[in-house]
Amino acid sequence: MRIRYFTENGLQRLKLRVLEHVQTKKYEERESWIDDSLSVQSNLLIPDIQLKNSIRTNGKRPVHYDLENVRTLYGALKHLTPAEASNERLWAFLTHSTFWDYMRSRWPVELKDDDEEEDGPDPEQSKKKSSPSKRVETRYFLSGQKAPVRNGLARLWWFGYMTYDESLANPWELTDILLHNSDLTLNLAERNFSRNTEFTRTILDTLAKIKKENPSFYNRDRFRDLMKHFNYAGGMAIVDLLDSAAIEKVVKKKLIS
Repeated sequence: MRIRYFTENGLQRLKLRVLEHVQTKKYEERESWIDDSLSVQSNLLIPDIQLKNSIRTNGKRPVHYDLENVRTLYGALKHLTPAEASNERLWAFLTHSTFWDYMRSRWPVELKDDDEEEDGPDPEQSKKKSSPSKRVETRYFLSGQKAPVRNGLARLWWFGYMTYDESLANPWELTDILLHNSDLTLNLAERNFSRNTEFTRTILDTLAKIKKENPSFYNRDRFRDLMKHFNYAGGMAIVDLLDSAAIEKVVKKKLIS
């Protein structure tokens, strides 16, 4: 299929009417309501793909298929450059039209996101963060510093870009580690240093080694401390200077010592 983009004018018109569309429950409709006149056809051709919808059952945690969907979406769009994969007009059209059914199952705006914090230091800010309008801005558009890994579809591409490694027997091994649970995913993928793919893959490769010795390897508090350590190092411009052996040593020291 040939991918479509929003025109710049079409994108801005849609963004200006987010609150109106939320209030009129446009984002809760079963079918996409986007007019093709707001978009243009691109030169990008990809195979017809189908993303796997989440399963939501009352009283139970929803079942998502992020790993399968990363493999599907990134596999079809591996040829994109990081610059092309940062184009809001592309992802906003795909979330509102081509993959509307998936978005409605995975990121329904009327429900709280799985990874939204229960509490925050500022109640008003927490309330704003969890509003349907804010979810639309975050998941259906590219809004904020963490936009590429927050948008409901762009995140799948970026997770693949960060982790796919054809040199491994299983090229998706590191993707599996990244998506081990939502806490690990958020604490690694949303850090400033995550765009350094060599650095990120070394962390994930070390986690894969630890997991082979200890399948229940993940400790939330220790991993968050590790990410804070590297985040500080990144702020001090040290991360890019660390070689793989040094990174692996730090990860093992912080997680298993």
